Amino acid sequence: MNQVSDAPDSISTLLAARANLSTAQQIGSNLARFKAEADGAEQALQGAVRLFDQGQTLGATGDTDTATASSRSVLAQQLGSILEQMGGLAATQIEDATCSPAIRTSRRPTPSISPKPIP
Repeated sequence: MNQVSDAPDSISTLLAARANLSTAQQIGSNLARFKAEADGAEQALQGAVRLFDQGQTLGATGDTDTATASSRSVLAQQLGSILEQMGGLAATQIEDATCSPAIRTSRRPTPSISPKPIP
């Protein structure tokens, strides 16, 4: 079909097909974005697990009768570094959203609830 006059009864079908194609393309785009967000969050969580394991190992190392004040000081500095890295993971940006629910920013609007005044 090259012109509307070739098959005027097919116009509604063609317009519907075009709309369906556009919808399918938008869904594909949304899925790709959500996959990127999920993959990024998964990487941040894997990093957090690794850091927790390191912290646990350092804690066990310092919790012995043979650990000295000097070695515990070094362990404390290493734990401080791990905490800083955890803070960095909490602020990980994926697309334009932050991973941490405590500091979550998002493209999506969130409903607001206004407290009722106390009489």
